[in-house]
Parts: sequence; C-alpha cells; structure tokens
Amino acid sequence: MFYKKSIILFILFFIMTSIVTAQESNNVSSYIKLLERVKNLDETVDFKEFRLAYTETPEYNPYFVNDGNSDLMNSALDNKQYEDAIKYAQTVLDKNYTDMDAHVVCKIAYKESGQQVESDFHDFVFKGLLKSILDSGDGKTPETAYQVISIREEYIILTVFGLTYDVQNLIDVKGHSYDMFNLKGEQKEIYFNIDILDKWLKTQLK
Repeated sequence: MFYKKSIILFILFFIMTSIVTAQESNNVSSYIKLLERVKNLDETVDFKEFRLAYTETPEYNPYFVNDGNSDLMNSALDNKQYEDAIKYAQTVLDKNYTDMDAHVVCKIAYKESGQQVESDFHDFVFKGLLKSILDSGDGKTPETAYQVISIREEYIILTVFGLTYDVQNLIDVKGHSYDMFNLKGEQKEIYFNIDILDKWLKTQLK
C-alpha cells in the first residue's frame, strides 16, 4: 500500500512539475516573440504587454541587482568611451531588454559615435517603454497610480518629471500595494502601483 501511494505521489509531482515547466516555457516564449517585434521596429508593439511579459521570465528581478555592467556603462559614457558604453549596455539588455537606462546609454553613445540609425532605434524603445508607464495612470492617487515592474522605473519617472521627494512610504489600499512619495516643495504625493513587485517578492519567500 505504501509503495502504491509513493508511486501516485511521484506521478502527481511529475505532472505538476511538467505543467509548471510548460507554463514557464510559454512565458519566456511570449517575451521572446515580443522582443523580436521590438527589435524589428514594429510600431504596433504593446510595450506594456512587453514589460509584463518580461516579469514572467526567470530573469525578472524588480529589485535592482547590479552585476557591475550598469556602473561600467555609465562610467564609460561619462568618460566618452562610447564603444565600451555600448558594449556594457548591450550586456545589460541581453538580460533585460526593458531596462530603460541601458537604452538611454545606447541612444547617446550611438549618436556621439555617428551611428544615428542605431541611436534612433534605442530612442524608439525607450520612449515606448516610458509611454507604457505614463499611460497606466497619472500618479495622483492610489487608484490612478503608475503601474511599474521595478523600483528603477519609479525613479526614472521622478527624473523625467524633474521631481524630488522628502519621504517614501509603502502603503496598502484596498488590497493593493503602493509606493507613495511625498514631493519636495509641494503639498502632494505621487503613487506607484507595485503589486507585481509584491507578488514576485512573496513568491521568492515561499
């Protein structure tokens, strides 16, 4: 009897593992298909869908982990070492093509190197990624918060609008998680929906 139960448990485990593996494979496939369209300058690409597809891949980590390449690309750009800046930025993009910082570095480095076509391409991707965040809300209330997939996206939005903050708080409203920033010099806040980040973190802690 014990032997039969063990066999049944093994079969169930195998089935569940196969289902999970198949789902992960489908998620990666969705991201890759969208990535190919982005690289082919397909202007009909839904960049929100592209960002969300990336969150379903094994490489996704919303809490920035610097492997050194981000610092290297920024340092190379600051020192006008454009070839190196592009090299390090491409290494970052190989892992995460939704990384807006790397696209900005490529845009500038290619332009300064006289490669306008390549610069325009990365400008297209950066603007598509940025617009997909801005289109998700206005950030004025929790209900209309910007939906982000990483902490870094929050700071990019703040930078784009030229905003600085005094205090950052994590709040929960009606079962949803938000980062709330109290803006400097202004009696108002800006909100970011971080449900996706929260979901990822809970999965990691299981």
